Amino acid sequence: MIIGIDPGINGAIAVINKNNIYLYDIDGSLIDAINTLKEYADADGVVIEKVASMPKQGVSSTFNFGCTYGHLRGACIALGIPIIAEPTPVVWKRKIFGAGIFGKDRSGQKTAARDKARELYPSISGELKRVKDSDRAEALLLAEFGRRSK
Repeated sequence: MIIGIDPGINGAIAVINKNNIYLYDIDGSLIDAINTLKEYADADGVVIEKVASMPKQGVSSTFNFGCTYGHLRGACIALGIPIIAEPTPVVWKRKIFGAGIFGKDRSGQKTAARDKARELYPSISGELKRVKDSDRAEALLLAEFGRRSK
C-alpha cells in the first residue's frame, strides 16, 4: 500500500492498495487529513511532494503552504509511515510524464495530471472529472511515483 500526498490547504491524499484506489481531498482540514493518514498507518510508505515557494505567491500563502507540508510530513513520521520519497514537482513529473510536460503552463499541467491519472486508473476516472480534481490526480500520480520507485 502506497500513499501519495499533494500538500496544501486544497491538496489531496491518494492511496493505492492492491487493486483499490482511495482519494481524499484535504480541503483545509488538517485534522481530517491526519485522521485519514491514521487509517493507513500500516502503509508500505508515503510519497509527499516537496514544496517550495512559487513565483507571484504571497508571503502568507507560502508560509501556510509550508506549514501544511510540515504538518502532514510530521504526521507521517509520528504514525510510523515510512517516507519513500519527497520529490519536487520537476522530479516526479519527469518520471511520470517525461520531459514534454514542462512546455505547459500550470493549468495545462493540472489538466495533464487528470488525463494521466484517468489513463493509468480508468476505474476511478469519475472522481477526476472536475478541474478542482487535479489535486487528487497529482496525489495519485505521486503514489504511482512511489509504486514505480519501490
